Amino acid sequence: MKARVIRIGLICGALVWPGGLAPAPAQTVDDFAPEANWEIDSIAVQPDGKILVGGIFGKLGGAACNGMGRLNADGTLDTTFSRAGGSGDTASLAVQSTGAIWAGGPILALLEQSGAINISYTSRPNRNVATIVEQADGKILIGGSFTMAGGQARNGIARLNADGSLDQDFDPGTDGTVLSLAVQTDGKIVVGGAYSVMAGGLLSNLGRLNPDGSLDSGFTPGTDNQVTCVVVQADGKVLVGGNFSLLNGQEQRYIGRLNADGTLDADFQPTNPICSGICSLAVQADGRILVAGFLMDPVTFQSYSIGRLNPDGSLDSTFQAKVDFVISAIALQADGKVLVGGWFSTLAGQPRTDIGRLYNNEAAASSLTYDGSAVTWLRGGSSPEVWRSSLAWSADGTNWVELGEAARIDGGWQLAGVSIPAGAVARARGWITGAGNNGSSWFVESQQVVGQPAILCDETQSDIAAGQYGFGVSGMPGQVVAIQASPDLRQWTTIGTTTLGSTPAQFMDPAPPSAPARFYRLLVLP
Repeated sequence: MKARVIRIGLICGALVWPGGLAPAPAQTVDDFAPEANWEIDSIAVQPDGKILVGGIFGKLGGAACNGMGRLNADGTLDTTFSRAGGSGDTASLAVQSTGAIWAGGPILALLEQSGAINISYTSRPNRNVATIVEQADGKILIGGSFTMAGGQARNGIARLNADGSLDQDFDPGTDGTVLSLAVQTDGKIVVGGAYSVMAGGLLSNLGRLNPDGSLDSGFTPGTDNQVTCVVVQADGKVLVGGNFSLLNGQEQRYIGRLNADGTLDADFQPTNPICSGICSLAVQADGRILVAGFLMDPVTFQSYSIGRLNPDGSLDSTFQAKVDFVISAIALQADGKVLVGGWFSTLAGQPRTDIGRLYNNEAAASSLTYDGSAVTWLRGGSSPEVWRSSLAWSADGTNWVELGEAARIDGGWQLAGVSIPAGAVARARGWITGAGNNGSSWFVESQQVVGQPAILCDETQSDIAAGQYGFGVSGMPGQVVAIQASPDLRQWTTIGTTTLGSTPAQFMDPAPPSAPARFYRLLVLP
């Protein structure tokens, strides 16, 4: 049996959900099986689908990787990622809007997209960095156990300019360790950890800063033990996870939700677990909340380690995944699949060593539209919820014109009063936090050609001669479209591609007449 390194704020004990989980259908894994030889703590997903992985390991995907590596979307090792050296212990990761990568641990490194270390960055903290978040203005917030950054005193929290230099005007300071950071759309910063003083104010492990680093004295909920992860929902409410049993002076074990003013959200009534802490939280666009720890069915004593709550905190009995030890990091992909990392050798009944991926039993939904004056990005289902969104457009797909920050609307985000040329590409980006301590961050994006017809499947052009099925495909001329088929809306296989012209392209499914019925979807290729 492998030895394991236990770190403050990451290790969870058994979570027991009263009522049992046995009736729920089990989640299943896909063929994503890179394998690590040690603990996975941090995960961040790039917009191209590649996956950054950090932790305490020496091998990933069958090759030497000293605490950090990058995987292709199918789980194979990305051999073009050439990070040299490293601490062998990457606790946090962040994908910057520029494409640059931050890797935190005992040292903080700024990496190029290739993995090469940016040697111009010199504002390194002197101790561990547990959490990294990019603000809307491109500045980088970091939290951890450090006492120095950029050669100056910075206790537990600091802010870097977009180029990595120290922000001289931001110095709230704590007397302990910052484990998790979350930024609100108004720029205020929620800070969770193990401390009693921040920005000169007496607090208990949880507080909020104004954008300039001064204390928000109106937000003082407090806990009786450390806060390991904080997440700001799109509606401004704050999810809090940790090792506490009291939140804002009321009994609330290990997980709770606060209103924007710091008062306890009475509408959130989680089935309080018996455990030693919450390791990671992920919010879906439909409001459901994935929770990582070490869950156990009180009837069968089976381990699950990951569960899902409904928006009101009640247990979602439709989601469960057996694991033989603990999941400490979860990350939602844009397609709703759930990346998990931690310390385990089996996941959902299949051999997976410390990292794997689960199918979601909810479909992900995302649509980007422009009506001539407003851009609307609707998100739903198992799509990862984002805490902020920005919009841009491009005439060539390379040079982008920023439109600004979108506002939250019911079901998504919108920016009104904008003008985009017909035929241009609109882009929406949304920022996410996740993985261990919710200390890693990244963004998802959607693109859509505007002012042109959408891709349409025309079943009036269908053909079922000899038992085979076909249909017409229409859209903007020149677009390359992949046609995919699935027997269950989960596993998709590309069965053909076509380049659109001025008239609908006819496509015939190559499957023989004896093939089972299946579903189809159309994807626009780059």
